[in-house]
Amino acid sequence: MWNIRRKIEVSELPRRKVVVQFILTLDGKSDRNYWLIVRPDGATDLCQIDPKFNVDLYVSASLRALTSVWMGHSSFAQEIARCRVALNSEKTNSIKSMVHRCP
Repeated sequence: MWNIRRKIEVSELPRRKVVVQFILTLDGKSDRNYWLIVRPDGATDLCQIDPKFNVDLYVSASLRALTSVWMGHSSFAQEIARCRVALNSEKTNSIKSMVHRCP
């Protein structure tokens, strides 16, 4: 998650605070929640405790699926089709341009 935080393409986001909540599962264990906060000046924070901000985009995924997308082994579209990733927002297409994958 820390690496994803570093690779956010802030120019693809609106000039306001944007909050993305990641809800991750690992082999059926309890969910892990992370909140990615991108501020209007481009600064990014990653929280493990709910910051109590309105969430713009929810990303529910297995850790394996998100890692697969991040590493370039699959795409968001492929993992969504396999029901391993779910995006919930009016801005679901924006995550594709917002996150630059690992080189």
